[in-house]
Amino acid sequence: MLDTSLQFIKGVGPRYAKLFEKLGIISVEDFIYFFPRAYDDRRALPKISDVKIGQVCSLIVTVVSCRINPTNDRKKSIVKAVLRDSSGVVQATWFNQAYVHDLLKPGGRVFIRGKLEYSHYDRIKQISVSDFECLDIKSNPHRVVPVYGLSQGLSQKVVRTISQTVLDQYLRHVRESIPTYVIQKLSLIPKQMSIKAIHIPLDFEQYTRARYRIVFEEFFWFQLGLLLRRMKIRNHFTAFPLQAGGDLVDQYLKGLPYSLTSAQKRVIEDIRKDVKHLKPMNRMIQGDVGCGKTDVAVCTILFAIESGKNAVIMAPTEILAMQHYAKFKAQLASLSIPVLMLKGKLKAAEKRKVKEQLLQDNGYVLVGTHAVIQHSVSLSNVGVIIVDEQHRFGVEQRMALVRKGDYAHSLYLTATPIPRSFMLTVFGDLDTSIIDEMPPGRIRPKTISVPEGQLKYVYEHCISQIQKGFQVYCVFPLVEDSDKLDLTSAESALDHLSHTYFSGYSLGLLHGRMSDDEKLDVMNRFRSAEFQILIATTVIEVGIDVPNATTIVIHHSERFGLSQLHQLRGRVGR
Repeated sequence: MLDTSLQFIKGVGPRYAKLFEKLGIISVEDFIYFFPRAYDDRRALPKISDVKIGQVCSLIVTVVSCRINPTNDRKKSIVKAVLRDSSGVVQATWFNQAYVHDLLKPGGRVFIRGKLEYSHYDRIKQISVSDFECLDIKSNPHRVVPVYGLSQGLSQKVVRTISQTVLDQYLRHVRESIPTYVIQKLSLIPKQMSIKAIHIPLDFEQYTRARYRIVFEEFFWFQLGLLLRRMKIRNHFTAFPLQAGGDLVDQYLKGLPYSLTSAQKRVIEDIRKDVKHLKPMNRMIQGDVGCGKTDVAVCTILFAIESGKNAVIMAPTEILAMQHYAKFKAQLASLSIPVLMLKGKLKAAEKRKVKEQLLQDNGYVLVGTHAVIQHSVSLSNVGVIIVDEQHRFGVEQRMALVRKGDYAHSLYLTATPIPRSFMLTVFGDLDTSIIDEMPPGRIRPKTISVPEGQLKYVYEHCISQIQKGFQVYCVFPLVEDSDKLDLTSAESALDHLSHTYFSGYSLGLLHGRMSDDEKLDVMNRFRSAEFQILIATTVIEVGIDVPNATTIVIHHSERFGLSQLHQLRGRVGR
């Protein structure tokens, strides 16, 4: 019954069926789960006399008269209707909607919404109508009305009528999918009741309980899917048990000019316990920028190398991949461990050589970007897979690497703070470890929100830092100015700042449209302090490590997500 084509429901037909298909709604079941995007509460609407000039209001009124005013252009029309309620009279205006004249009959009730103004020409209160609905005499106008997200050609009234028909005829065929004991234990309302209350809520309390029931069910099945995937990986796939702890790890740790924090040691111990077993490790490491995730990753890599296996680390950007490549090559050189690099923009000959090494050599570390998961790349004898900045990859991309590595032990790194409840929901298939301690001497950056009008004081602070020998980032959301967005761009900021606040100082520009060679040149010049100020876009979000930079100014911060802001903040205090 629920798979019945929506076309055969009363009031739909072939024409509306095509419009619903554009919304992905083909069957009755699709429509049942096509929930409103908002609600129009008409239970306590004001009277005409209660509304002040300039206010946007909703009214339920009676039609007194309606006429079409002629215009010089035959293609344009103005419909004006005089409407009243018990408190007064208002004139409603529709532009280029001549059909409205045929709908508004004297004595009929109408719901209208728009901005109330005073027409000096007609000497009457007037509303330019943004939404309206002719009301059935039998229906109760003072109710909560659903508002659906529609495509052109569908009206709210048509969809509401179809919704009532579908619910009346087919809702009884919807079956519970959550076990009864779960429903009873959590006092969830029945599924049929919750669906009806979402489409046609009687009050806010009923809507809240109904929405909780629907959302709970979505997460219930999502979590169950994660659990099944976790069980499948752990029960159906095996990984090579690694010799977790030996000479290579000891040599690496002794060669460090500092000691690991207790948090790093605790996380390495978590990993050590995981990789000793046949079941593949599937662990996420969360820790703020600068907490020492790289050292943990290197120790994990060495567990694989000591066991005669290879290790693969995938990064989301070429800049970050190149940084890892340079760092690992330097750190592992004394241990005679080869480090390979694979990225999309390698020359064909270089890429072919790396691919051949991947099949022949043992005991190597491969650092790469998305290029690692391409079909033409084959990995062999992989002991450990590491995904850095894992939130920048999709689930399928991460799984593609895991499958390519024959379900080797997997480690995911992230600097983005994730609340525990969210972590359990979205990363329920992962074990988690948190590095909650910073190395000695690391100072957590202070975050300050400054109004646009006080930028002068921000730039004065930047100059004071530069005069002390430090460097500054200035981040903007756009590369160049846009006609559609009233935002400062990196290019215009470079021109403005170099002639005003930062006149006499050296500025560099870095953005995503530059070639890799240009980006590398700018970053090298900034790293060597040739540039005192770097004007940039979010291309610096990950992979930029300049310890001498102490201040970052993020313009139009409301245009960035929390994850981006956290990553950008991590560019300083290193």
